[in-house]
Amino acid sequence: MQGLDIYIHAYDGICALGKGRDALSSALLGSSFPSNTAIVESHLSGQQVMYLGAVAPEYLAIDGLPQNTPEQFKNTNNALIHQVFLAIQSEWQKMSVDVPNHRVAVILGSSNAGIAAGEQAIAAVEHKGSLPSQYQYQQQEYGNPALFLSWLLGSRGPAYTISTACSS
Repeated sequence: MQGLDIYIHAYDGICALGKGRDALSSALLGSSFPSNTAIVESHLSGQQVMYLGAVAPEYLAIDGLPQNTPEQFKNTNNALIHQVFLAIQSEWQKMSVDVPNHRVAVILGSSNAGIAAGEQAIAAVEHKGSLPSQYQYQQQEYGNPALFLSWLLGSRGPAYTISTACSS
């Protein structure tokens, strides 16, 4: 195969270290880690830990998704993807002008795919005897994040989610 040039035109991220390139670089290269005692308390019931990796709750809110988002895409993973997309949206718009939508592939790495929606659904069945009306199994399918981003971009190319902790 002859040399193939691949370019990363835009990137951003959200994780337990923060949101955005500057915050992530600072946290990765700095000498201290961000802390959020409310997150620690909600996850560990008063136990002391040195660090806890958790994404701030405001980035997980599905009410921040576009109003026309299909129900099967309404989960916290896609809320995170949408937040990151908003940060690079202007670069995407410039870059995609001359690219036909069938030539755009979406390939993501994830360590889970909406499992929180499944956990909430199981809890509802245990407490109320039925699934929540808004729950759809597709919300936790492993391919869901790539399908969501493909929908968001208007892409008609391949959409794959590789789901292992290492790939994410």
